[in-house]
Order: sequence, then structure tokens, then C-alpha cells
Amino acid sequence: MARVDRATGDPSRDVRARRCGSIAGRAATRLQESGLQVRRARPRRTPERKYVPSLGRIVTQIRWDRDRESRTGVPEVVYAPGKTSAHLRQIFEATSELRIASRLSDEQMEVLRDLATIHADARMAVRNAREKRDIPVVPVITAGTADIPVALEAATTLDAMGVPTSTHFDVGVAGIHRLQSILPELSAARVCIVVAGMDGALPGVVAGLLRAPVIGVPTSVGTGVAQGGIVALNTMLATCSPGVAVVNIDNGFGAACLALKIIGSERPD
Repeated sequence: MARVDRATGDPSRDVRARRCGSIAGRAATRLQESGLQVRRARPRRTPERKYVPSLGRIVTQIRWDRDRESRTGVPEVVYAPGKTSAHLRQIFEATSELRIASRLSDEQMEVLRDLATIHADARMAVRNAREKRDIPVVPVITAGTADIPVALEAATTLDAMGVPTSTHFDVGVAGIHRLQSILPELSAARVCIVVAGMDGALPGVVAGLLRAPVIGVPTSVGTGVAQGGIVALNTMLATCSPGVAVVNIDNGFGAACLALKIIGSERPD
């Protein structure tokens, strides 16, 4: 005799459970008799990922992220503004590995001159640059000559990481015919970096001519309503040419890192 809950008159909980199990069992039997297979769902197992960070302490105030390149494909780069000359020297002296510093002042470049190769036009220092690898060239082009320092920041970053680059300057929309001579090289690229200030129209034009993705870099070049690069940034973001990615104003380094990831470059073993 089935047990009944005295308060409600309903069958007890264990009786209801047995009934549900019996109904489910009969349904499974009918499915099997009809020729259909019944399989129990197995929970998916997510593979475990073990990550142990490795921080190289150089001095008390500096913790070098040694694993950044293995995690992201891009090594840690030193942003020089705000750092003392002593800190910069300690970072570059601490290891024989690749070291890159960006946005260096004249004084900081002199401090590192005996420790690294100085790229004054790009305001960068590089120590132990990687050897060039057999991968496609990344073209870096500018709309005007005033955009060159930002373009060189991108090109120097890629060169330091072993990525071959080519540079083409002053081919902006005010003389758009100047693009014609470099179109064959641009068309063979897997990614192209285009640097422009003022109206910032060049990346959209280039993207309309290439199959490869275009990385637009707005610069702060321009006066008045150019608003220190805001207009160039907005133009690139609003372009009707598909396949344009845009980084921050004057961010040549960021453009280089995005190009590095697009071409699938990895740290050599």
C-alpha cells in the first residue's frame, strides 16, 4: 500500500519519485522497440589549463612580465614617459633578451645609448632585436611627412620582433596618384598599416583597393578643427570601406602589435 502524506493526502515523496522513474523507463523501452537508440547525455569535460605566471623582479618597483609573449604573442615593451633614467638602465641591463622602449625623451635616449640601438626618429631603443624571418612584408605608409614618427614607431616595433617591413611616406589623398606606384606591393601584403592625420581619409581609400586588412593609425597632425587627431580617428571609424581596424591616436606601437597578431607571428623557439 502506497504511503500517503497525512497532512495533504498526497503520495509521499519517495513514491512519486518511483512513479516518475517507472514512467521514464517505459518511455525509454518504447523508443528502443521503435528502433531508435537512447543515449544518456554525458557532461562535457573542459580541458584544464594550468598557468603559472613568471614575474622577473628587476628592482623593487619593477616586475618584468616574462610570460607576456608566450601568452599574447607580443613581448612586454617599456613605455618610457614617467620612468627614471635609473629604471630604464636597470630594465635593459637585467637580461640579454629582447628589450624595446618607446616614447623616449632626448635625455632617455642618451642614457640608453651604450645599452641599445637608438632609433631617434621613432624615439625608440631596441636591444637584441630578433633576426628577420621568412614571412610576408608588412607595408607601413603615411599620408604626409609629418606622420612619419608614428609610422616609424610601428615599423621599428615590427623590425625588432623579426617582422620585415617596408615604408612608403607622403602618399596621401591630396595627391592620390602617388599610391599607384606602390599598389603592387600593397596588394601582396597580408596586412597593411596606414598612418594619417588631418582628415584621416587614406586608410579607407587603401582598404578599398586591397584584399588585406588595413590598420588605420590616426595622428595628432593638423590644426583647428582637426582637434589633435579626433577628426582623423572619427573618419577612420566611420569609413565605408570594410576591413579597417583603427587604433588610438599616434599609437604606432599598437598598430604593430595588431599586425603581428594578424600575420600569426610567434616567438621563435
